This record gives sequence, C-alpha cells and structure tokens, in this order.
Amino acid sequence: MKNKVKLSSSFESTLFYFLKTRYYPHTRFHQAAYKKWNSKDLKFFSSGVSELHRIFTHDRQDRPKNYFNRKDLRSGYFLYFLPVNALKTMSLLNNISHDFWRKRTERPIRILDVGMGPGSGIFGVLFYFQKLLEQQIIKKCTLEFCGLDQNKMVLNESSRLFELYQEGQKDSALSFSLTTRLCDISYKHLSPSLFSGSFDLVLFSNVLSEIGDIPRRLRALKYFSHHFLKEDGLILIIEPALQRETRQLMELHDSLIEETSLKVLSPCLHQFSCPMLLHNRRDWCHTYLEWEPTPLLAAIDRMVGIRKDYLKCSYLVLAQRDLEEFSFFHKRDFWRVVSSLLPSKGKSECLFCGSKSLPHLLRVTRFDRDISPSNKVWDQLSRGDVVQYSGREKLLKDEKMIKVSPSLTLLRGV
Repeated sequence: MKNKVKLSSSFESTLFYFLKTRYYPHTRFHQAAYKKWNSKDLKFFSSGVSELHRIFTHDRQDRPKNYFNRKDLRSGYFLYFLPVNALKTMSLLNNISHDFWRKRTERPIRILDVGMGPGSGIFGVLFYFQKLLEQQIIKKCTLEFCGLDQNKMVLNESSRLFELYQEGQKDSALSFSLTTRLCDISYKHLSPSLFSGSFDLVLFSNVLSEIGDIPRRLRALKYFSHHFLKEDGLILIIEPALQRETRQLMELHDSLIEETSLKVLSPCLHQFSCPMLLHNRRDWCHTYLEWEPTPLLAAIDRMVGIRKDYLKCSYLVLAQRDLEEFSFFHKRDFWRVVSSLLPSKGKSECLFCGSKSLPHLLRVTRFDRDISPSNKVWDQLSRGDVVQYSGREKLLKDEKMIKVSPSLTLLRGV
C-alpha cells in the first residue's frame, strides 16, 4: 500500500497566520497582516520561493552562505520548502517499524534536529506521530524536540511557528516541546554537555552536505552518534535528489559500512557496499514519495514552474546496533526498486537492489507477452518501493535478467 502524505489544513492555517503577522508589519502591506490569506499574499511570498528554487536546483554551488538572512528568501522557505521537506520526513519515517516507537511511548521520545533551520525535520516528525495517533497505532506520546542552528533569526522564527502550532493543538494524547541552541553545527564546536541526556532520533535534513567533504561528514556522524544518540537510537539523513549530492551520500554510505559500527536500516536491505556505485558513474539512488499537494502548494508549483508529481530525495536511516526487528523490510527475499520503469519494444525493465544479487544490481524484465494478474503491480512500481517476487533467472554476462513470473508483490511504497 502506498503512503501518500498531505499537509494538514490546521498547519497550513497556522503557517498563513505566522507569515502574515511576522512579515507584513512595518511594510506597506501592514493592514493585511490579520486578513484572510488571498492571491495577493501568494504573489508577495512566492518571489522568494522562485529564487530559492533556482538556487537549490541550478546554482547550488554558488548559493549565498547565509541566505536565511534575507527576509524574502526566509519567508519563501517557510511558505513552500518547509511543508514540502516536512512531508518528506514524515513519509521516510514509514521505513521504521511501529514497534520501535510503541516501546518508547511510556517515556518522552527525544529528537535532535541538527541544523534545524525553519524546522522542516521537527514538523515532519510531529506530523508522523499525529498520524500514528490518528490511526490508533499508539495511544499517547510525549515528544521533546531539540534544535541546533547557527542562524539566530531563523531559530527565533521557527520557534515562534512551533509555539503557534502548539497553541492550536487540542489532542491531549500528544504533548510536545521545543528547546533550541544557537551554535555552529560543526561537531568541532559542540560540547557533549550541550544537552542533558541522549536522543532516540537524530535528524540531518539537507544539512550534512554543508558540513564538508566525505571524511568530515563521517567524523560528524561518529561524533553525534557517540555523544548524542541512545544506544538503540536512530539517525535519519535526508539530502536533495540531485546527482552530485546523492552520489556523495552513496559514498558516505560505503564509508559508514567500512569504518563504523553503524547499521543501515533503509533504503538498503543489506550491510554491504553500494552496488549502484559499482554499476556506473552516472546513476544515483534516490526515492520517489507520493504526496497530495494542497491547493496552495499546487498553485506555487504552477506559478514558479516547479514540477512535483512526486516528492524526491535521497536518504539513509542508521542505527547504533543491529535493529532489524525495527525495520519492515530486512528479509533476504525483499528487493528495493532503484530505477524507474524502462520501457522498450515488447518489454519493460527495472533495477532492483537486494542481498541476493550483490555485488551487482538486479536487472528485472517483464515481457509484454507475460503480462498477467499475478504481475500487474509491475506497472505501479516507482523508485523506493519494496517488492517481493519469484521469477525465472537467465544469466547475461555479469548481470541477472529475470522474467517476472509467476508473481510480483508490492509490499510497501515509501
């Protein structure tokens, strides 16, 4: 079953109120600060979205170092990129078994967001737990968030948005709080005593690639896992689904496997080097996340020219020790879909990644003549899905080619 995520109307309303009351006073639009959101507001705040989109996708290497110091870029990020990135975090947490959280609900669950910025990671975790409560997967929960960032303005504003959202929540089964620290997020400048106690989840959302090269990122992960992560805690790293950033994350994955005791729970279904890095120098392992954009987010997409049929990102879920019982997918006959469907005459192909094909990826083929009810789910496959299948094998040089027959089961789309 696919997990389609959507922004709640309560958060969107809070976001509208926050933006207008925060950014309109002391401008010529001050009289509109407490009026209902309208098309003029969308036009006012979308200019920052448009420039950020250009910076993030086309001019990433030349982006301003402290772009959050600019009010138009900061407000544009809050309006669009915060909810979009929060939904990515919310969706990716579906890789973790519900039992992992159930066993922790008798005490406060502690989350550290490194480089929290406007709070995308924190709100994504919050949305995820609200969904667990709504689905009655858990009965109650206390969340203690801690955020680190080096930009005072964005910390203050994200804290204010958090307070506004907190004030509007009436569910007594969920309580949540936020503590922030203004500091350089480079691990060299962090004291282990910065926070009392350790954390169940440490987030690195669109920040790890800014710490430096692969060795520096590796040292940062070692430092945070040693000083701030519980022995049975998790790390979630999220990066943009861009070729350069994702291939660097794949290289970091291999360094983690070789040089640390950290375990990879997702997206990888094994604890070995990345076969896609061996496959070629072009491809990058990213995932598609299904979502339902609100009318506002869809309007911004059209206005700015952003195409978002899916939310896209690359990511890693890491554990201090072997926590396979807390992952949905760690079985030898499970496969991760790591490409889009590749149609050609009389057939379509797809790349799978799993322990049985290592050190290679598995090239899987369904011939048109073999289409049947048992493999009709093939046409629904997208990057990031996990499948279980049985098929006849035909060896082609150093790859395996599988005719999908007789069955293919989509276990979960995340």
